[in-house]
Amino acid sequence: MGATPSAIGMREVRETPSVLYHGSPYCFDEALPSFTTPITDPECRRAVYASRERRVGLAFALGYRSIERSDFRRARLWCNQDEVFVAVRADLIDLDAESFLYHMPTTTFRTENGWEWLSTTKVVPLHRETVCAGAFLNLVSVVDDEFVYAVCEHAYDPFA
Repeated sequence: MGATPSAIGMREVRETPSVLYHGSPYCFDEALPSFTTPITDPECRRAVYASRERRVGLAFALGYRSIERSDFRRARLWCNQDEVFVAVRADLIDLDAESFLYHMPTTTFRTENGWEWLSTTKVVPLHRETVCAGAFLNLVSVVDDEFVYAVCEHAYDPFA
């Protein structure tokens, strides 16, 4: 989540939200800080990242198909006004895969830019939703070898 607010169009909001969202294709009971990369965070901090925006959390919950490492490209995320979009190579996303949206307590998180939140300690989620990418992604267009999806606010929880 290391882009700037202007790069993805997110409003800066400084007040602490009641819950933060962390998306992952992995099921876990506690989130442990992990190293970032220079692409996602120039400082390469060890942290758990979350967003106040549910749709941004969902965008990070995408399940990817198994492919050669040299062919792998993560989805690109951006916002336009109040919409969240993700672009990904057509054959990478598994629309039927189970993934997870974690509702995180805000107690150990801080923000440096008003839209991206990080915690340097382990975090125990308040709640875990099991979601399916095919339920929260709406295909908008196809550009070259990428599919562009709008991320919906309400993800269907197949196990609710």
